[in-house]
Amino acid sequence: MVLSSGGVEPVQAGDGGDHSVFTRAFLEVLRDNDGVLDGASLYAQIQDIVSSGAIQTPEYVDLREAEHDGGDFLFVAEP
Repeated sequence: MVLSSGGVEPVQAGDGGDHSVFTRAFLEVLRDNDGVLDGASLYAQIQDIVSSGAIQTPEYVDLREAEHDGGDFLFVAEP
């Protein structure tokens, strides 16, 4: 799986403080996570934040020809 800040359109680098809009959203969602978060849920939250504040659309897709078997990433909050 690939999580990217956008497709072929230019991505917005500013308005994310010390980070890009995408990176700021990525870090914010991870910091707010208090359990187990799968990649699809992470993407959905990031996409909502980025799409409302920038002219770009993050993507979460399987990597072509990588023999993807349907797994997903799991992000686990630190205790």
